[in-house]
Amino acid sequence: MIGRLRRVGLPLARIAQLADLTPEQRSVELRGWLRNQRDLLDERVALVEAVERYVDDGTLTGAVALRTVPAAKVLCRSRHVSTAALPDLIATAQLDIRTHLRESGRPADGPMRVRFTDLVTPETEGLVEVAVAYDGSVEPVGDLHIRLAAEQIEAYLPVPARYADFPAILHVYDAVEAWIDAHPAVTATGHPYEVYPGDGARFDVVYPVELT
Repeated sequence: MIGRLRRVGLPLARIAQLADLTPEQRSVELRGWLRNQRDLLDERVALVEAVERYVDDGTLTGAVALRTVPAAKVLCRSRHVSTAALPDLIATAQLDIRTHLRESGRPADGPMRVRFTDLVTPETEGLVEVAVAYDGSVEPVGDLHIRLAAEQIEAYLPVPARYADFPAILHVYDAVEAWIDAHPAVTATGHPYEVYPGDGARFDVVYPVELT
């Protein structure tokens, strides 16, 4: 049994756990593991197909622009998530942040920023921050924390609807990076993020930059 499970890619630590189960329990665990592997393979196929279909005809890079954003206080939540858990983090964090702002007597209609400190994929978890800007005084609560977002220049791209989901969204990030690389006077200075709502789109992909 150990040899067969090693052949399908199960690590020894996982096999050791399965060895202590009854045949019925082991079957349930293996079926669940197999479903997860199929889902992962489907995601990889979708990613490869998206890469194969994409041709940069200049449409995306041609839509990149610059804007200046003033300094602001933001109320945030940060978590390590994969792409599977990302939508739930964004939805629940935005709800909790805006609810706390309203309960604190502050406007809660500021734009939401989702900042990616690490690469987030179906296979890897990365640190993601969900933040909403506000004015006035608010106390942190639970895992909601406050930081000051400095004034900055942004290179941004409103995301067309057909690029809004993973893995097609990766092409939008590629386009902003390509635009920055093509402009020697523009240098990326920090991690990328998404801004909701966007400039005429559901959201924008944004890189903080400096001009030289």
